[in-house]
Amino acid sequence: MEYCRSVDMDMASADVIRSCLDSIHQISDELSDAILYLDAGCSEAFQFLGAFSLLLELGVRAVCSLENMSSLDIVVDLNSTSMDPAKKMVVITSRLLSNAHRYILRCLSAHQTILSCAIFTSLSEVLLQCCM
Repeated sequence: MEYCRSVDMDMASADVIRSCLDSIHQISDELSDAILYLDAGCSEAFQFLGAFSLLLELGVRAVCSLENMSSLDIVVDLNSTSMDPAKKMVVITSRLLSNAHRYILRCLSAHQTILSCAIFTSLSEVLLQCCM
């Protein structure tokens, strides 16, 4: 009987991982040819999911730390296969936007060529409205 429970847990875990990876596929247009900034919580989740290789398959130029943004992030972009600097930036955060905005603004100010910035959060709109 114990064996059946562990199989069910593995199946549920696999379904959650598959669902998360499907969510990443849903934003593939935004991710393509973009610099991606992840906060610490999302970085850990993406590592658990094994999502970093998927991000590169979808055309992400670089994956960078939101909280630890560095001027070297620009160098990583310049080393990409494209000769043009990135024009898109994507931020995925597990923080409230009111807590993440200073990091996002810092990243935007460092990348002078960004024309489009998409921000995705794991928090619901209802929760965000309650916190404002």
